[in-house]
Amino acid sequence: MTLHHTPTLKIHEYSARAIRPDTKPRVVLVHGALDRSTSFVRMVKLLINLGVDCISYDRRGYNDSPLGPPFSSSKVPTIDDHVEDLAQIIGDRPSVVFGHSLGGTIALLLAEQNRSPIRALVTFESPIPWMEFWEKEANYGMELEDLSDPTLTQNHAEQFMVKMIGTERWNALHLSVRERRRNEGTILVSEMATAKERTPALDPSRILVPAIVAYGSTSPQKYRLAADYLQTTLPNAKTAIVEHTDHGVHLANPTEAVRLIELAYAAISYQDSQLADFRNRT
Repeated sequence: MTLHHTPTLKIHEYSARAIRPDTKPRVVLVHGALDRSTSFVRMVKLLINLGVDCISYDRRGYNDSPLGPPFSSSKVPTIDDHVEDLAQIIGDRPSVVFGHSLGGTIALLLAEQNRSPIRALVTFESPIPWMEFWEKEANYGMELEDLSDPTLTQNHAEQFMVKMIGTERWNALHLSVRERRRNEGTILVSEMATAKERTPALDPSRILVPAIVAYGSTSPQKYRLAADYLQTTLPNAKTAIVEHTDHGVHLANPTEAVRLIELAYAAISYQDSQLADFRNRT
């Protein structure tokens, strides 16, 4: 593993000993709201064993990626700032992007711009907060004006974590861990609120790369509705349901999460073969 820092991002690069020809390009793992790169540890081990190079990183403002200039506690990053960070991490290297939850939303927003060498996307239960049905189902209640009240953003973060992991697991966390997550509430509110109010919203028809849109069989209805919307509006998307799994697939079922990535590689191979056939015919 190679670990390095940009001025404000902690990035882990993992190199497989022997790269499988059918598992190029590398994988970039993007975590969701109030999460961190360490959540992908089990997925990373499986990917390395499969012969896949991969990258994970702490998104700006989370865990070990501090709010360095030009950002601060009073000027927190928007969803578009997170998109720009992902573009910088990918650089000019072709990549498959696995985005968990809001990480998938960030990947979709970047792929729409067609400026990064993304070969395929995997999204797992990624929110689309600009859609009316999502706001009705999710009911997060986070608005940009909430950023002016630190106590309110902290409470949003706690409520969000309780929804994700349950009250018992939240209360079992060490006090310092709970306080750190609560203090990340400003990032949570900013990214969710700016995603909801982003104009223009995502245009899925512009995303031409293969996409695997996945959700867990035991997850709330909002994730199925979001996946159905993306599957019908993305030009080259397939839906995948992970059985007996809820929102935390990367933690509870990393083998199935990696299987989704393998489906993305298969979709790349199919797309490449179709393109080769077309070129041969013309």
